[in-house]
Amino acid sequence: MNSKNKHKLNNLLGIMQGHLELLHDDQSLQTKQKSRVVKAIAALEQINQLMEQESSQSSSESADSVPAKAIAMESDSMAVECRRILVVDDEIELLQIIQKQLELAGYTVDCAPNAERGIKLLKSEQDYDLLLTDIVMPGNMNGLQLASRAMQLAPKMPIVLMTGYAKELEKNEVLQTQRLKDLCQQALKKPFSYEALLQKIKQTMDS
Repeated sequence: MNSKNKHKLNNLLGIMQGHLELLHDDQSLQTKQKSRVVKAIAALEQINQLMEQESSQSSSESADSVPAKAIAMESDSMAVECRRILVVDDEIELLQIIQKQLELAGYTVDCAPNAERGIKLLKSEQDYDLLLTDIVMPGNMNGLQLASRAMQLAPKMPIVLMTGYAKELEKNEVLQTQRLKDLCQQALKKPFSYEALLQKIKQTMDS
């Protein structure tokens, strides 16, 4: 599967998993309905694992992505009061899901559909505690270029990168600094679970 199609597939899987996990936490669902949601999440996890196996067989690079888990975490344990996060992703539906998940965890979230809009928000008077951005985005600026610019605007701000296809990192010419290289190695691989997202953000903020 080529990189463009794999990126799209991982985005779609992330959207599906995000919707299912939000449904799982819906208190109005009956037990039978929740059981079906859990089964659907498990099926998506199996698809994700198969894709990772296929990817590892065709490449010698090791997969460091966090396996998705069907167990929903308690939002309160991850919540950090008054922390503001900027999320940038061109996939609007996935952007909305991530926003909802982070808000449920207690974060204040601003969203941007492209890197250019993300830069404008970073230049505003609003202080952000973390930037979460996709790497592959259309337009004149991708996520790595956004991250590089963000380092200039707010050198101490933590950054988390998201990617649907790790090989995109290998051919990118923006990796000029060691920090960018480290961020790419630690990037959150799509599709990711609600648990993996919150763990990654908490670990990055606490480091």
